Amino acid sequence: MDPEGVGTVYRIDYFEDESAVPCRSGSIEFAIGEGQVIPQIEEAVRNLEVGNVVAVDNVPANFSNGLNVRLVSKTPPPIPYLTPEQHRQKGNNLVMQKDYGEALLEYRRGLKLLQKDHQKDLEISLRLNAALCLTKLGRWREVASLCDIVLSKDANRAKALFRRGVAYQNLGEFELAIYDLSRAFELEDDQAIARALEESVKFRDEKKKTSREEFRKTYQIDIQW
Repeated sequence: MDPEGVGTVYRIDYFEDESAVPCRSGSIEFAIGEGQVIPQIEEAVRNLEVGNVVAVDNVPANFSNGLNVRLVSKTPPPIPYLTPEQHRQKGNNLVMQKDYGEALLEYRRGLKLLQKDHQKDLEISLRLNAALCLTKLGRWREVASLCDIVLSKDANRAKALFRRGVAYQNLGEFELAIYDLSRAFELEDDQAIARALEESVKFRDEKKKTSREEFRKTYQIDIQW
């Protein structure tokens, strides 16, 4: 069955001849797919404009004069409103499909709904999930900003420290990265955090070495720092 029209409530008048002087007539409300009227009527009214009349084809034999229906009204199904938690779950499913842009939109929709609800744990979860999407999209400043908000509400949230540390690492701010990643590792002994911390230390040391060598070449002096 064509899914269009499913859930829509139709109100019709029906009669047995085009003059609308009925030998048999009536009025009824029904929804597509619920079996309240014969399938021929469902098919006839699916694309009918309100106020128009249509002859129904292939009606049962007991309608000896044929059957006509007038569409009186058509009420579409209500738009389902998602809760913040449902937006989070929808975003999580999109992340699993690696559709990070759409997932980010779902997390942000959930956050907008939370502005009135003040559900701290769910808000933090949505912000961290949004930060994950931004990480995958390489939007490091936005990752850091989102994690700033999370850490202002929960300073010991290891996942926020980890994601902000990774953002700082990719921005070349290695001291800040090391600080955040060290704190995250103290809170949660996790191999991903340990690897990121090790990388940040390595990148910082390489940067210092490069800077020292460039300085020495420029001024022809030996320095230790």
